[in-house]
Amino acid sequence: MNTQTVSLLLENKPGALARVVGVLSGFGYNIVSLTAAPCGDLSLTRTTVVYETEADPRSYARVVAKLNKLIPILSAVDVTGQPVLAQEMVLARLHAFNRESAATAMQIARDFGARIAGPAQAGLELQAAACPSMMDEFASRLRSCGDLELVRSGLVALVSSAADAMPLD
Repeated sequence: MNTQTVSLLLENKPGALARVVGVLSGFGYNIVSLTAAPCGDLSLTRTTVVYETEADPRSYARVVAKLNKLIPILSAVDVTGQPVLAQEMVLARLHAFNRESAATAMQIARDFGARIAGPAQAGLELQAAACPSMMDEFASRLRSCGDLELVRSGLVALVSSAADAMPLD
């Protein structure tokens, strides 16, 4: 399975995001992650969508071309493999763990630059943000510390021409 990541700028109007999802489902693609929020101009929404496909990566241009033809979309850019600032946020809550696993969880939090989001009843709440593969590892390591409740935001990508931006993993 291949994944493609597309950054979209669209009008902040009812049905705009539904049209994006409709195009992707029409191609038979499975959406893995979809984030959307108003940007600096509240009449616009910045959306990052990651989807899986068995199609040849050369066919990705067809999807982006189709998205760019939709009226509510101002721009659709395939950022797969391009230098972008891309992160995913994870909120984690650990329940009922002992002193040893608490120390391990705190070390894991430090290793991943996580911050304590708040105290949980008989547990710990953490927040971290990084590329999806780092968040996979963060979640995997936390599972050894106790009963884990976890939620992920989905990928957010900002197209960048800066030389220090990282290729999307």
